[in-house]
Order: sequence, then C-alpha cells, then structure tokens
Amino acid sequence: MMIQKRQTAYKVWISNLINSQFIKQEGEWDPNYVEINSKKISRVNLVANVVAKQEGDNFVSITLDDGSGTIRAKTWREDTQILSNIEVGDIISTVSRVREYGDEIFLTPELIRKVEDLNWELVHKLCIIKELGKPEEIKVEIPTPVIEETLEETPTENNRKTILDLVEKLDAESGADIDDVIKESKISEAKAESVIQELLKEGEIFECSPNRLKIIS
Repeated sequence: MMIQKRQTAYKVWISNLINSQFIKQEGEWDPNYVEINSKKISRVNLVANVVAKQEGDNFVSITLDDGSGTIRAKTWREDTQILSNIEVGDIISTVSRVREYGDEIFLTPELIRKVEDLNWELVHKLCIIKELGKPEEIKVEIPTPVIEETLEETPTENNRKTILDLVEKLDAESGADIDDVIKESKISEAKAESVIQELLKEGEIFECSPNRLKIIS
C-alpha cells in the first residue's frame, strides 16, 4: 500500500491564494494546488481575523481576512465541530487544504486554534514578508519596537535540537502533541512555533494527524 507524504503547509497571503490559478491533477495521489513563487501549494498555514460566520444544516463556514484579502474556510457534517468555538472577531491560526468549487477558491481546515498572543500574528506576517514580500493591496504597518523583539526570536540550532528531541520523546506511536512539545521546550511560544514550522518545511518532521508531530525517519 502506498503511503502518501503529508504536504508542507506554506505561509502565504490570502491574496496569493485567491489571485492564483487552481491546478487540478489527474493522479490519485497527486494533490491539486495553486502555484505561488514556483511552489506547488496544496496546504497553507494562515493567521487571520474571522470577519463572518455562516451556519446551516450540516454546514459551517467562516470568512478570514489577513489584510490582503478574504477567503472562506468551509466544513461539512462531522467536520463542522472544528469551527464550533470560533466566532466573529477571533484571530485564528489554521492549517488548511486549498480547494476550489466553481470559481471560488476556499479552504478546508485541518487544524484551527485561537491566537491569544497578538505578537504571534506579527511574527507570522514577518515570515510571509520575508518569503513573498508585502501584499500589493495594503501596507503592513509593523511597529519598530516589536520588530526588534521578534528579531531576537530567530530559531537557533539549540532550539531545533530541543524540539526534535521532544518530538521523539513525546511520540507515543500516535505522534507528539504540538502543545506539549511547546510547553516542555521552555522556549517562548512564538519561537517554538517558528522552529516547528521551519522543521515541517524542511521535512525533518511531519504532521501524522492534526496537531501531532512525528520525526521523519
């Protein structure tokens, strides 16, 4: 039986998604994607504000706005539970798959968490600016004092080793819980999240299920 490798969840602007062409592939194991900066992106990591919520029979969706544009995250049937505690006004972090129906590009969330530390939203935007630049539609205003603080959050080799060691230690076959890894790392949440995302992108670790990590052996 062929095991499909989980695709990297890339940090992008919402405008990158909605302004890109959605490519559908024929192969059973080949995920559909949008192409951004020569990367074939089927999963994304977004931090955004919830500006609308729609609920119906076996259906819940939220509209997300990261300042560059808006996109809907949709769930059906038992998956609607993932949005049950999300309300308009929340700032959320989500790992989601990119989908298309008709002319609409939308998201199906795999993981959603409320963002309590507003500096983490800033860290996320800084990562996208470094990779893709600022979105054309807006100017992202970044207070200078906070920039200086986030520059100190640059992951070090010691932090990477700490996270890798904890993923291995806390993995009870079903994977290590991300929240437990961050808590036991004794690293600031923003820094630990940054290290984890970098390791995911590099293929050192992967999400074996939502919010659970494994080392790629």
